[in-house]
Amino acid sequence: GVSMGIAIFKNNYSDTDSLLSDASIAQHIAITDRTKNSNFNFIDLAARLAAQQHYQVETDLRRTIRRNEITPYLQPIVDLATGKPVGLECLMRWRTDSSEILLPDKFLPISHLAGLSGELDLQIIQKAIQASHELATAAPGRPLQLSVNLSALLLENEGQRNRLLQLVRSNPLPNNWQLQVELVEDYLQDNGSELGAFLNTLRRQGVAIAIDDFGTGYSSLSRLHNYPVSTVKVDSSFIKRIDAKSNPTNQLLKTIQNLCADLGLES
Repeated sequence: GVSMGIAIFKNNYSDTDSLLSDASIAQHIAITDRTKNSNFNFIDLAARLAAQQHYQVETDLRRTIRRNEITPYLQPIVDLATGKPVGLECLMRWRTDSSEILLPDKFLPISHLAGLSGELDLQIIQKAIQASHELATAAPGRPLQLSVNLSALLLENEGQRNRLLQLVRSNPLPNNWQLQVELVEDYLQDNGSELGAFLNTLRRQGVAIAIDDFGTGYSSLSRLHNYPVSTVKVDSSFIKRIDAKSNPTNQLLKTIQNLCADLGLES
């Protein structure tokens, strides 16, 4: 592949160093675009300011990771039939030095480009497990599920996969609690055996495997059968269009529900 950064000369550069600096920024952006083997990127004043903001967020995020300051928010999972909580989903929040709380869409794309997503996953999972013991004291003996997300970068990195396995072994959840990991279906395009072996190892350790945002990505349906998946989470965009006047998703959701039932999966 070829990556090329291009600085537009009409920006009226006063010296060659500034011109080359912008070209270097453009090249870095082109290189870090993981969606293409070959890529080029132009830079102008607006792109330069955006890049500077991006790098500032990345720098601050690296500092947050070094300090282990990323914050887990635990959202209840409720049984609609009974109204009772059956589990908790761990969501990631970042409290900046200015006390602003950032949602994942503000920093996860940058963390992915910077190769930091796996480290964030490990830190937030460890904190969520620690928090589960505090919560268990309020309702001892109640069976609950703790659901956490796994990024593609963690799943691709053997070292981080092994760290997650060690984390799960060394930090058991409270009695009657179960850990569930969620991954998006696009990652199931991988045809190698490493992912299957890793997921099977997790499953043997008592961890449930869920596919998140089902129906929005690409994966062969056979992988629902080949991988040790126990739960399918339908993307919220389908739920929002139930009984919609145009293109309702009622029948599609019934089909997905029947498919999961036939495979012995929860949905």
